[in-house]
Amino acid sequence: MRKKAQVEIIGLMLIIILLTVLAVIFLRLTLKPPTTTSEARQSIIASATIDSIVKTSYNDKTFENLIFSCYEGSDCQILDKEITKIMQKLMPNKQFYLVFTSEDQIFLELGQNCLGIQANNNYVINSIPIKISLKLC
Repeated sequence: MRKKAQVEIIGLMLIIILLTVLAVIFLRLTLKPPTTTSEARQSIIASATIDSIVKTSYNDKTFENLIFSCYEGSDCQILDKEITKIMQKLMPNKQFYLVFTSEDQIFLELGQNCLGIQANNNYVINSIPIKISLKLC
């Protein structure tokens, strides 16, 4: 009789442990903030947009050259104007915030800072490390 009671207690403990594990898994899944597919998609779009801009050319001059010239202090207006045109064509109803930095120094900002999905791409242009951040609002 005693052995049968011990087996029943062990069985009851296993059921309680199983229910506890299931409850923890359930709570973890329900309390975890959902990541939507649209956020992941927007991040990919932002990153691809940065890559496309860098590989674009304007009047036989690549945007890489324009970015480097802007870093040195010239051609920023051309870069600003052309990137704004590109962004209006790519995403006509979206606001954006594009920042060019080198060694944590901002040398060009386009758009208005906002809350949104951000992509950061790093490039080396003429031996200068340049980080381009695009935030889609």
